[in-house]
Amino acid sequence: MGYTHYFDYEPTDPRFQRAWPQMVSDTRKIVARVHGAGIVLRNPFGAGPPVVSVEAAIAFNGDETQDLSCEPLVLVPREVPPYRQYGFCKTGRFPYDVAVMAVLLRCHLLAPDAFTFHSDGRWDEDWQGPWYNGLSGRGVVAELFGSTPTASPFDNE
Repeated sequence: MGYTHYFDYEPTDPRFQRAWPQMVSDTRKIVARVHGAGIVLRNPFGAGPPVVSVEAAIAFNGDETQDLSCEPLVLVPREVPPYRQYGFCKTGRFPYDVAVMAVLLRCHLLAPDAFTFHSDGRWDEDWQGPWYNGLSGRGVVAELFGSTPTASPFDNE
């Protein structure tokens, strides 16, 4: 399948519902931070601005206009269709991978029992970095929100 991150959550879980507004707020900070480092994020189709909305979704991709997009990260606050949300985001290791990693990690930290994830990347290598313009997923989360776990939070390790 290629370099991919996987996630699992239940939108109706009260722990997820309580954390969702903070997930959106923190994603806005992550988007601004990676943008400040020159990493371009676009909407899921790779052309317009990212979608970061409490009502709609967290949804973004890399920059299609520069051939730096692969698959979008899409997290929704409601069940669509009505069941547990299992998803994945193949990033192809394009620069937007930093934002994908940071958002997945932050969502897990905000709702650890309601949002799980794992990755084809290794926690102490791919997630540690720095990789893109001096950033890594773990580094962005630590910089914006405090320390990150030293042990892997991946649900498959």
